[in-house]
Amino acid sequence: MDITKTELENSRVKLDITISEEEMQQYIQQTARKVSQNTDIKGFRNGEAPVDVVKKQVGEAQFDAELKSTALNESYQQALQQENIESLGQPEVDVAQEPYQGGELSYSATISVLPELELPDYKSIARGVEYEAPEVTEDDVERTKSQLLLSRASYTSKSEPAEEGDNVVVDFRVEKDGDTLDQAEQYSIRLGDNQVVEEFENQLYGVTAGEEKELAVPFPEDHHDKRLAGEQATFHVTVKDVQSVDKPEWNDELAATLTNGQMTTISEIEEQIKQNVEQEKAESTQRDYRQSIMDAILEEVEVDLPEVLIERELDQIMSEMEQKASQSGDSLDSYLERQQKTRDDLRSEMRGQAESRVKLMLTLRKIADAEEFQVDDNQVEQRVESVLSQYNEEDKKNIDRGRLKLMVEGELMDQKVIEWLAGLSSKAGESVEDDSEM
Repeated sequence: MDITKTELENSRVKLDITISEEEMQQYIQQTARKVSQNTDIKGFRNGEAPVDVVKKQVGEAQFDAELKSTALNESYQQALQQENIESLGQPEVDVAQEPYQGGELSYSATISVLPELELPDYKSIARGVEYEAPEVTEDDVERTKSQLLLSRASYTSKSEPAEEGDNVVVDFRVEKDGDTLDQAEQYSIRLGDNQVVEEFENQLYGVTAGEEKELAVPFPEDHHDKRLAGEQATFHVTVKDVQSVDKPEWNDELAATLTNGQMTTISEIEEQIKQNVEQEKAESTQRDYRQSIMDAILEEVEVDLPEVLIERELDQIMSEMEQKASQSGDSLDSYLERQQKTRDDLRSEMRGQAESRVKLMLTLRKIADAEEFQVDDNQVEQRVESVLSQYNEEDKKNIDRGRLKLMVEGELMDQKVIEWLAGLSSKAGESVEDDSEM
């Protein structure tokens, strides 16, 4: 077998492969055995019928298709091994359509491959990223205290007009140019929390239960719903209830209630809140620090990204968005309809993110190879089992365990590299365990 390798742009390689006549004769015999094993041919045991008899039984066209499939698949794998090529996805194969008539068989295979990537001085870059120690303020603690108080608050209907801090329950319908763009029933808005469009919330001050109002509401230019961004819409509102929000006293009795008696003083709760906020800030700071390191390294990396990897990552992003929408009781298609977009529009918008994720993956892999990092097999198995435990027995049968293991190994390796880079600076302190995606 002769192989000619040609480097193409966009991280692709073209292999021109010629299979010798002698090799083709071996493939013919191999194909005859394979076909006859799965075909009842009178007078012959399975797998033992001569080539001519097999051809006559299944037809010249089917035999030729089986022959080329066998010859191309096996020679292609041999060529990858011989040329030390790690292919990405399936190759684009160009082979003559006419039946094989003897002699050599030539074809070409164009393959996407992992690109060559030259790493910058990633250690120096990581050490040069400034680490800002987390700072917990009184406002941080007070916000958490307020959330705790609200979680234990009582709501009492009132006949007086709604004021700051009240909870207003409404049914509403949003219209623009005669079209209904959004609607909800029994929707709660606590005045002063800035949960909704500012001009909508402002017009709810002073309403009373039972009122029906028609409100003209301008939307900001950066509103998430592109149909409404920078536009004015009409809210048809029915006020179902106005409730005063009565928070409990911040005292020892509340401490016991919040912790089922495990804490008896409010000072213990306050100390726990402070510790929790400090932990959250530390984790957030570490995530930001690690992201800053990777951003700085990636800025110095130039690489020709394979289209197949970008498309694969786009598929993953779309799948993540569909899952997120489903978890919130929505659907991706409904979201896109509200945004007046198609799936192709979304893929185009997400392309930059997909490219960044692919670039990150390739860079982390290269650093892992350079540093000869390994992941712990036991940790891999534990993570695989953890993932599988989320599925029922029937669904587990459809999961490719080998592929899942490779995915887990990749995730653990990425995490290991990122934590190692973050640990190069003594300023960063102790690394905080973080399984989140970069």
